[in-house]
This record gives sequence, structure tokens and C-alpha cells, in this order.
Amino acid sequence: PEGLLDGDDDTVGRLVCTAGQVAVFDGGGWVCGEAGIDVDEFDEVLARLESLESASGGSASGVMYGHYYIENSVDLASFAGFTEVTGNLQINAGTMPDVDGLESLTTVGGSLSINSLGLENIDGLSNLTDVGGELRIEESDALVNVDGLSGLSAVGGDLYIYQNNVLENIDGLSGIESVEGHVIVWDNGSLMNVDGLMNLSSVGDGVDINANPVLTSVDLASLTDLDEVLYVRSNDSLTSVVAPNLTTIWTDLEILQNPVLSTVEFASLGSVNANLYLNSNDSMTSHSGFPLLTTVGNVLQITNNDILVDLDMPSMASVSELDIRFNDALCQSDVDAFASTLIIERGVTELYGNDDGC
Repeated sequence: PEGLLDGDDDTVGRLVCTAGQVAVFDGGGWVCGEAGIDVDEFDEVLARLESLESASGGSASGVMYGHYYIENSVDLASFAGFTEVTGNLQINAGTMPDVDGLESLTTVGGSLSINSLGLENIDGLSNLTDVGGELRIEESDALVNVDGLSGLSAVGGDLYIYQNNVLENIDGLSGIESVEGHVIVWDNGSLMNVDGLMNLSSVGDGVDINANPVLTSVDLASLTDLDEVLYVRSNDSLTSVVAPNLTTIWTDLEILQNPVLSTVEFASLGSVNANLYLNSNDSMTSHSGFPLLTTVGNVLQITNNDILVDLDMPSMASVSELDIRFNDALCQSDVDAFASTLIIERGVTELYGNDDGC
């Protein structure tokens, strides 16, 4: 029309194409040509999808494909009726107090991350049975327990429990028997025990329990074999560490800086294939909790234990290096006698700073 001239010849507006043809640009203008897809095939696929949605109440077999975030109640409501997320699911829900819209969810194919300042419970996950990747529960400052995860029996990646300030227990994890990655329990200000790990028999990597200020006990009753490390460090109220059925630690065992720790029991442990560090446990009087330990593949280090009075490792036969220093109540003569019974593979010893007066 006059006044709207734009310099083209409006060929696309005048095209009249036969059935099955569409407007295509040939480099110089618009012409009728073949569609880039098979229209009949597309219509057939669309019809099948619509049929599946109708049968499943809005989703193809209740499956959500890909990765998803829940940040508010609208996101949560969109999960109604879904049973599976094939990818990762991250719950970062601000002040939302619960996840009750997830009652149908049974499977997360990837990782499940829970990080929500206002989340008071996760009971809405009570039907969840499978997490294919890691399980992370972190910085959820209103979460008191994890009972909503009681249906889980395995975690396909790391199990990570970090800085949940009012979390009192992890009993809801007691159904988990295997973790393919690491188990990490760090800096949870109100966590009093880790009894939720008592049925854990298999860990693909290591266990690290660190800086939980009111934690009083660590009981790994079912753990039999550990492919990597066991660290128990800087837990101010910890009095006991028990792993009665653990036979082998393939890398390091470190029990460090637990000021009131008095009981360490590894009744079945025969070997630590790398380093064994027993340092700065100020209330430890004896290491009698290692009756079957015969071999430390690298360094056996026992230092800065204020009231340790005996070593009491009757089966110990060989180490690569021996380091026993600055144990104020431990007689130097007992240290020297202990060292004389061992095969020290590299011949490296540091045996000094203990009590010379007895």
C-alpha cells in the first residue's frame, strides 16, 4: 500500500503453494518448495506425544528429561505426578518450608542437591528410592533431620552433608548401604551423632568426618572395606570412634585434633596401606583399639597426645617410617622398645620429645 513501500516485491505475500509445499528462500527470493521435514511423520509423532500426555496426566510416563531447579512454590507445583527426573535436581527454595509437592518422585537419575535456608523438612521425598549421582545436603539452616530420605538404599556418587546449622541427626540415611563416591560430613553445628551411617557397608572412595562441634560418637558398624581414606578430624565433643568390622583401609587413616576423644576401636583392622596418623587427641590414654593391626604401608605417626601412656599395638610388625614425638606422658623407653620390635622398611624414625623421666 502507498506509504508502506519497502523496496521488495512482496513475492512471499503472493505465493500460492500446492499441498505439501512451503515458502522457502532460494537465495534471491521466496519460492514454493519442499518442506525440510516430513510433515506426515511430524504429525504422527505429535499425535503419539499427545496420547502419552493424556494417559499420564501431563507427562510421558511421568518422566522429566534433563536437569531441573526448584526455587519456589511454582516450580514445586510443576512436579506434581512426576516419578522420575533423568538428570540433576537442585532444590534451592529460599524460604519455602517443605517439598511436599514431590511425593510422586521415586528416581533422580543424576545428582540431588538440597540447599535451602528455610527448608524445615524434606518429608516430601519419602518415596525417593534411587539417586544415580551425588546427594548433597548443604547450608540448609532450618533443616532438623533428613527423615524424608529413609527410602534410599544407595547413592551413585558422593554423599555430602555440609554446614547445616540445626541438623541434629542423619537417621533418615540409615537405609543407605553403599555410596560409590565419598562420604563427607563437615561443619554441622548441631549434629550429635552419625548413626545414620551405621548400615553403610561399602564406600567407593573415602569417609571424612570433620569439624562437627557437638558430635559425640562415630559408629561405622557395617563398614568392612574402604577403598580410600578415613578421616576423623577436629570434632570438639567427640568421645568415641568405632569401626569394628573394618579390615582394610587402602590409603590413609587419620584421627586428629579431637580433644576429648578417649575411645578408638578398630577390632578387625589388619592393614593401613598408606599412612596412619594418631595426633593431637588430648584425652587419649591408649591405642589398645588396634589389636590386629600388623602393617602400615607408609608412615605411622603418633604425636602431641598429651596423656597417652601406652601404645599397646600387640600385632604391629612393619611400617615404612615411624614417627612418635611430643607425647608428654608416654615414656621414651617404651617408645624405643616398641620401635625395636618392628621392621621399619625405609629405616626412617623420629622418636623424641616424649617423657624421658620414666
